[in-house]
Amino acid sequence: MNFAALTKDTTKYNIILSVILFAVSIVLIWNIPRIVFWEPQMQQQVSYFLSIAFSLYRIVVGGFIAYFLALVFSLLIFKYVKHRLKQFLMVILLLLAITPAPIWANFTISLFRLSAYIPIMTTILSTVFILIVVNVNSMNNIPQRYFHIYSTYRKSFGGEIRYVILPSIRESLIFSFRLCMLVSWIGLLMAESFGVNEGLGQMLLFGRQMFDWSIIISAWLAILACAVLTDIIALKIPKLFLN
Repeated sequence: MNFAALTKDTTKYNIILSVILFAVSIVLIWNIPRIVFWEPQMQQQVSYFLSIAFSLYRIVVGGFIAYFLALVFSLLIFKYVKHRLKQFLMVILLLLAITPAPIWANFTISLFRLSAYIPIMTTILSTVFILIVVNVNSMNNIPQRYFHIYSTYRKSFGGEIRYVILPSIRESLIFSFRLCMLVSWIGLLMAESFGVNEGLGQMLLFGRQMFDWSIIISAWLAILACAVLTDIIALKIPKLFLN
């Protein structure tokens, strides 16, 4: 059995299914706001399409910042932190990684009060530690002979990153970027429910307070469509850069 061809076909099937799901969600989203958008209470509190735009902006900014911060810190920890200290540091990072998003949301609120930075900072904090743990563990599994072979020709850290580390953890980087987008949505929705006046998380909270199912369903459909879209982007972007 050709497993490579089977995996390729499965990936294509998942992409096609995601596109169909996204198209169906868009059709539903386009109709439901006709109910939601014209309600006076909803108009006063939050605009539907503006909420989608705010949430997507925060996901893109927070997710990309968390991903690149995690990659930089992972490389520094892998290269410059000694073995025993690295083990201790990984335990601390693991504890931070499993910290629930509501705790990070309350932490950012205590730092920034009511500010537009709260959702982005919560997204970064709830994501970056998980990615560091994943990246460092992947780097630790790189065979040492790769580094020995490279050191016989060159000894620059930049070249080691480009020719040894990044190619060896390529699949892990793609996985971690998709994981970044997934965890970012969890942190973002939690943060938008606490400290801001716009966004899909705030829209969900408003729908619950008003006991209005049209608002809740339209918000969840928007989250579903945006999550599928960001997952497709997260699958494509790392491959373009890493190739």
